[in-house]
Amino acid sequence: MVNGWPTGGALTAALAGAVLACSITATVAGTTLEELDAALEAAPDDQELRFDRARQRAWAGDYDGALADYDRLLADAPHEPDYLLGRAQVLLWSGAADEALPLLARAREAAPDYEAVWRVELQARAAADETDEAFLDAARDRFPDADWLPEPPRRAWEVEGSVRHDYLTRGADDWQEIRGDWLSYRRGGLTWSGHARQAWRFDDSDQELGLAVSRPLGPAWSGRVEGTVSPADGFLPDRSLGVSAGRPLPLGFGIDVGLRRSMYPAIDVDAGRVTTERYFGPWRAAYSAVLTRLQGGSSQLSHAASLTRYYQERSHAGVTLSAGTEDEYDAATGDVEPFTVRGAVVEGRHWFAPAWAVSWEAGYHEVDDAYERWGVRLGLRHSF
Repeated sequence: MVNGWPTGGALTAALAGAVLACSITATVAGTTLEELDAALEAAPDDQELRFDRARQRAWAGDYDGALADYDRLLADAPHEPDYLLGRAQVLLWSGAADEALPLLARAREAAPDYEAVWRVELQARAAADETDEAFLDAARDRFPDADWLPEPPRRAWEVEGSVRHDYLTRGADDWQEIRGDWLSYRRGGLTWSGHARQAWRFDDSDQELGLAVSRPLGPAWSGRVEGTVSPADGFLPDRSLGVSAGRPLPLGFGIDVGLRRSMYPAIDVDAGRVTTERYFGPWRAAYSAVLTRLQGGSSQLSHAASLTRYYQERSHAGVTLSAGTEDEYDAATGDVEPFTVRGAVVEGRHWFAPAWAVSWEAGYHEVDDAYERWGVRLGLRHSF
């Protein structure tokens, strides 16, 4: 079994059970193929006789003959689940599992509680290497006592605590932050994450809570919704909401697009982002373009390019370079002023034990001639 899906000997055993079940139903009539041929010559429109012969032919290994009978049956009754299931079984046994799946989907739609249809579809998906956790979840919900379904994958959790310190030039006070993050995920299902942080900047402090959820949106796309809230009227946004969606592309490429609105006490900020990435070996290269707009200001564009290397099983280290223009809002005057910004960050996460990792980051950020900021962050992560 691979990732909860039957393969190899397990798949052979499952198929053998299905064949045996079919053979039992095929011999109920107590007639031979020769007798069925003769009976159909006398009554060519008798669907029950033709159905019996299709099953007898399939059991005898005459797949072409069985498919011909099922084609005739489905021409007269295109939504009959027994015929759809029978033809799908023949295709599965003959090695055409991918052709069987559309028939099984039609049978499921016609008879949602027909357990044999779901069971054969599970076998066909495994044979076609088309794993789908959404299908398994739906089957478990419909047939909670079924012994032919694999156990659901275990939900994993990760928690992290981190501290950050930023050193500012031009006599500005340093920034500090303590933060807690959590992550909960299950393969093929919903991924939940959240954070809580306390930050100190410019002789002021602020707090923030965040929550995000992501999930697959079909076989290729995945989507994410995230939001934050700050109970104090400080320098962090009172509220923010973001949505994004991404999918892999051919040749190791991928794309992700997102929108976010951040709501401060005196002004709102909108941002749109497009990220393209490519994986090659243990490396990931990515480029992001971010367009931001403050109320009362013009749209500003910034860019970021990153290169990350993955090592061991879950560890990584990478570097990001960024440059562009950002607007800053002066609360005292109400003016919006553009600044040229540049930055560089190196960061990573190293799993030094199966359940423990250290997260680290060091970065530099320059805001025109206003100030420079040098920051470091260190965190400890635990998985369970």
